[in-house]
This record gives sequence, C-alpha cells and structure tokens, in this order.
Amino acid sequence: MKHLILPDNDERRLIFYLSMEEFAAREMDGEAFFLWQVSPTVIFGRNQLMEAEVNVPFCREHGIKMFRRKSGGGCVYSDWGNIMVSYIVKGEDVTATFNTFLQRLASALRDIGVDATVSGRNDIQIGGRKVSGNAFYKVPGKSIVHGTLLFASDFERMQQAITPSAVKLQSKGVASVRQHVTNLSEHTDMPIEEFKRYLIDRFCDSERMLTAAEIARIEEIEQTYLDESFFNGSNPAYTVTKSEKIAGVGEVAVGLEMRSDIIHHISLSGDYFMLSDPMPALNSLLRGKRIDEAAEALKGIDMGRHIANLRTTQLRESLLKSSDKLDALQKTCLYDNHVALKAQMSPFGGFMMPIQYSSIIDEHNAVRQRVGMFDVSHMGEIFVTGNDAERFVNHIFTNDVTALPAGKILYGMMLYPDGGVVDDLLVYKMAEPKTWLLVVNAANIDKDDAWIREQAKDFNVEIDNASPRYGQIALQGPDAEKTAAEVLGMDFGNLAFYTFEETEWQGNPVIASRTGYTGEDGFEFYATPDVIVAMWEKLIAAEVTPCGLGCRDTLRFESGLPLYGHELSEEISPIMAGLGMFVKLDKPEFIGRDACAKQKAEGMAKKVVGIELNDRAIPRGGYEVEADGQTIGVVTTGYHTITTDRSVCLALIDSRYAALGTEVGVRIRRKVFAGTVCKKRFYDKKYKK
Repeated sequence: MKHLILPDNDERRLIFYLSMEEFAAREMDGEAFFLWQVSPTVIFGRNQLMEAEVNVPFCREHGIKMFRRKSGGGCVYSDWGNIMVSYIVKGEDVTATFNTFLQRLASALRDIGVDATVSGRNDIQIGGRKVSGNAFYKVPGKSIVHGTLLFASDFERMQQAITPSAVKLQSKGVASVRQHVTNLSEHTDMPIEEFKRYLIDRFCDSERMLTAAEIARIEEIEQTYLDESFFNGSNPAYTVTKSEKIAGVGEVAVGLEMRSDIIHHISLSGDYFMLSDPMPALNSLLRGKRIDEAAEALKGIDMGRHIANLRTTQLRESLLKSSDKLDALQKTCLYDNHVALKAQMSPFGGFMMPIQYSSIIDEHNAVRQRVGMFDVSHMGEIFVTGNDAERFVNHIFTNDVTALPAGKILYGMMLYPDGGVVDDLLVYKMAEPKTWLLVVNAANIDKDDAWIREQAKDFNVEIDNASPRYGQIALQGPDAEKTAAEVLGMDFGNLAFYTFEETEWQGNPVIASRTGYTGEDGFEFYATPDVIVAMWEKLIAAEVTPCGLGCRDTLRFESGLPLYGHELSEEISPIMAGLGMFVKLDKPEFIGRDACAKQKAEGMAKKVVGIELNDRAIPRGGYEVEADGQTIGVVTTGYHTITTDRSVCLALIDSRYAALGTEVGVRIRRKVFAGTVCKKRFYDKKYKK
C-alpha cells in the first residue's frame, strides 16, 4: 500500500482531502493510505440533517468550517489535535474492507500499549470511550474508509460545535459528548508526529508524491462538495417524522410528507452507512399509498442492499410507528370537509390542519381582495368564572380588564415572573356575570390550562377548558360583512372592532366577534362542532374561498402580527417584541409586571425588528442576521410578501442595531444578503373601526 504525500505543507480545507480520497479511488492504480489534519471543522454525514447535528450559529461565530461528506455515519468535529485517516483499497465489498480496517487500526493501537477495542458498527474505544469514529463508501472497483483518531482534540469546543440527538446519547448511556470521548494523548506518551509516522509505517510499504496536475484534478473534484444542493441536502417540511436507534445500523429517521392520509414523499436520514441510494425506489413504490399499504409494499425491497445491516422488517416497523404518531394528532370537526376538498394537510399545534387547498397565493389574495374562510377550531377556549374572576384575569393577563363591559375583547399575554410569555391570547368579557372567555393558541392549550389552574389556587374561581366543545371559523376579507349577511343571514353592521355578540344561527348559540388574524376586516364564529360544520358547508356552497394555515401565516406576517413561538416565546418578552402597548404597567400588579417594568426602564439586550433585503432572496425563519462581521440575531419569520412584493422578515437582533435604517445582512445558506432595519408592519391593516 502506497503512502500518498503532497509536495508542500500548505494548509488545506477538509474537503480537499475528501476529494483526494476520491481521486485516489477513481483515477489511481493500486491502494493508498494517508493522514491529514485541518483547522477546526465540522463534517456531517451524507444522510444527516445539518440543523439537527451542527450548532450552526456557534460554528459561524467562531470561524469553524462546515462540510457534508459523501459517506454515511455521524457528525464529526476535527481540529489540529485530531488525526484523520484515509484508506483506499481494491474491491467493492466495502463492509468487509471496513471491518478489516477497524481491526487493523485497533491492533496498531494495542501494539503501543493502548487498550483499544472495536465497538459497535464503527467505533474504536478505550475503556468505553470513543477515540476513533469511522465511515465508508464505495466507487466502482474501490472501497474508501476514513476515520478520526482523537489525539489531543479540544473537547469543549467539540461539545459546543456539534449537537447529537438525545436518542443517540441515550443509546450510548451518556449525557454529553464529553462523556463519550477520550484523547490518545491520555493513554500514550508518544508525540503526535512520531505516532503519525508509526501508523504510516504500519500500513504502507512505499510512498507516492502527487503531481501538480493531480492536485489540480483534486481541486476540481473539491468543487462537488461546495455545490449548494449537496451541502444543504434534502430537508423538506414533513408531516410526521419518527427517529430511532437501530442496533448495528445507527440512527434512522423516517420523514413522511402526507397529503391527507396519503404518502406524497418519504425520506430517510441518519448516521447509517449507505451502500446505495434507496430513495428513488422507495418513493416510486410508496408514493400514493396509505402508511399501512406502504408497510405492506415494503416487503418487496431488500433494504440491506441499500443501508448496511438494515432489515426490511425494521423499516416497516418504523413506518408503522410513524402511523401511530400521525394518529395521535387531533382532528378538528372540519377534518372530513378538508379531506373532501383535497386540502394539503399537515400537523400544526398538535392538530392535523389544512395548509392549502389551491395555492397559498390564490388564497392569500382572496382574503385581501374579497373574502376567505379558515378553520381555526384548533384554538383553545377556557372559561373563568366566579367571584374573583375579574381580579384573577387581571392577575394573569398583561392588559387591564378592570370594569370591562360585556361584549368587549382585549388582546394581551400571560407571562412568567421573568417576563417570558406563557401565551398570547384574547380575553372576552361575557354577558353572564363574573364570566370570562380566554382564547388561547392551539399548541399551548394543555400548558395554558395547567398554568391557569396553578395560578388560580388562591382565588375564588372555576376554570373550564371548553376547547373540545367548540369549533371555530374565521371569515376574513373586505367582503366579510356582506358575506355574513347574505350567506349566513347574520347582520353585524353595528358590531365594532374587538367586540362580540352572543347570538344565534339557525336556533343555535354562536359567539360572533369582529376579530381576526389577517389584517383585514372579518369575524370569528364560535359554536358547537355540528353548528360549525353546517356554517362551513353553507359558506362553501356559496363559493367562499376556503383558506389554509399557509396563507394565514403570510397574511398575519404582512400585517406585523406576532406568532407565538416566533415573535413571542418564553425567551421573547412583549417588551422585546415591541408589544408594550398591551402591557399595562400602571396596573397594581400582574405576573411578570416587575420584569417588564425593568426591561422598559433599563432597555433590552435584544429586540424584534423588521428587515427589508435589497434583492428578492427570501429570509426564512432561523436564518442568521449579521452586522460588523458578527452574528447579531436570527430571523423569526420571513417571506417575499405576496401583497407588497418585498423581501422582508421579522428578526430578533441585538438592540444596538435596532434603529430604523441600520444596515444589516441576512445569511441565506452560504451568502449574506444586504438589507436595512425597517418597520415591522409590511401592510396597512384594513380593520373596520
């Protein structure tokens, strides 16, 4: 076996050496071996989701490079204290080659007094701690094995740079990366350069220096690793995912994009070793089937030919577990109606909800220009009654409900003592004395109910989570009032913004409020599920456009309305979000008041702002915001607006950069797009006052 050497000592990036492996395997005769070291770099496996494995903000902040490799396996941190090993041999029985290499490497370590053993499918350990992780892949006629040898690596930096899943750590019985690894320098006195020479002599019998022309060819191969589609991988939005650790295989995550109850796309990700790409065959076989049908159809595929050691029965079991997870999602009273209309369904807030029926753009424009309707039956309805009801609601709510007349609605938040947001909500003062309705976000129903009950212990109130007894429709758009009158026979001409009526429809009780989440005039109707279904069908028969949650988000975003979990959260207070008008600090007390007062008085380290980009790139949620060569925040929501044709976003950034007109940039994949801080409202609301 030849030891490959370079004619210089120039520092090169990690993908050069991966390309050097490919060159040796595809274009050189014989077998090859070489060692290499690089500056701090994270390298993740071909089948892994980068965001799930890599602490991207930390890496960018500290100049740690990030690359995807063409082999499977897990995420690796490498630095100058880590020796990378490349082993290229003849033959395509890559699993046999892999096992042979692991045993040879472990034997080499034992011969210098290191008690090394091969563990699991790809590790070498010392005393139960990993010192070497390895992966493989094949090209025609050759097998490539590469791996790490931790010699004096920085484990603190490693732990901050990579983020292995809890499934992975639990399967290994450890709580952190640091518990799982060890350096060779802790087990041998041999200097690193002497150790490298020892390995070369152990594996090689001659040397081969690469020529300038060969290096140029390697640099051509290097460009394939920089291709954006390869680097980013396939990361669509799945309806349901199920991840599990399979002995001898690795972590396997099944991702399913569902259209109603039918598979539209399946994907596998994880740290397994791939022998060939199974995705074309899987999608061809399973697309258009229900999950149970797909599990049965899988019997026709030998998964072991594609993924090392994976039995087809194991994938079938994971698929069926995905079905169980899907079944656990709640369905609103209008679910069957959505399916009948062929809506694209997806999980949201623990419910299976319609994302779109025709297109998000068409539905968005219907609301802006005419009228559309939404199923919002996933929202929660919690009633508070009793002698202390008003005092209690004021205690848990940032707005002031003191002496609020029946029929009025207020927007505000429930806060933790530190100012973090439990939820944002609407509070309705009901006609029945000492009765209040709290309308909360779907994903927070159980959490909010528990929180409210806990705070109510010292108050004379009763809490009734009535969410299962209610459905809800939102009728939104400039023609909403006209449509309600002509189709439903309900006249709300005298109903003001943020007021409601307790009325009837076809003899059934209905709460009708002049509220919405679109920036347009409109109404929200609360009633029992059977009444909501009847109202929906009446509106559909009148050709009112059904709209999904996709355009509900684009509409609220254009209007500068916050979404819990994005512009408000346990970490983002209403003061940080610029919603201080709904926090009445002149009230004597409410939970979180002192924290909000302090933030307002002393200023905040971070603030939610609007940002407009100079070109048409789309700044999606999670993208980093940069200024002065450093990361200053993160996008919370971003779109190219449908109504106003602007590339804009809401972002939580360092307050020092929050002034209107400040120049910032948004990193979209691997490029920074210039923009400026602007107002958070990208469309003027059209409420009827």
